[in-house]
Amino acid sequence: MMVETCNLLQANKPDGTILKPEQLYKNLVCPKVPPNKFFKNKRADLVFFKSSILADQPQNDSNNISKHVDFVVEVKRLSAPMREIKQDLWRLYMLLTESSPDVRAYQIIVQEARSDRQSQNNSKMFIENGKAKRGIFQSSDKTRMPHTVHYSVRRVLKASASFDKKESSHYVIIVEVLR
Repeated sequence: MMVETCNLLQANKPDGTILKPEQLYKNLVCPKVPPNKFFKNKRADLVFFKSSILADQPQNDSNNISKHVDFVVEVKRLSAPMREIKQDLWRLYMLLTESSPDVRAYQIIVQEARSDRQSQNNSKMFIENGKAKRGIFQSSDKTRMPHTVHYSVRRVLKASASFDKKESSHYVIIVEVLR
């Protein structure tokens, strides 16, 4: 799923933009920010960079590339435990608080046709009556995440003409994490 998402985005990215998968979070935040325990060895699924300067630079675990970051994207299946979906949202929020004001963060959530109870429960956070929930929402879990995360469901894209049978539909939820 991740490779397919990366390939689709790579083929449709704007000119002058570089897409790199699996980038360490600690290299995406401003270098003056003290290391965050949530970023320690975590990697962002997909990172879009503004500059082609990165194409010539060898990347390693100690390179800070924060000044080139444009978008950071996490990809998750809707059937993943809700805790993991919320942790990705929280990590993206923390990235936004510790990076350039121009950086934007998204979570792409994929639902394949074989829906289960976990997927149906998770979808309630983003979808209402087969459509994207509109407005700004918040997700918080004070025991694991010290901050409330504000997000907006930007789109729900489906691969079927009808969304009446959610349990047999393929769809993607695009969520933007807000500062």
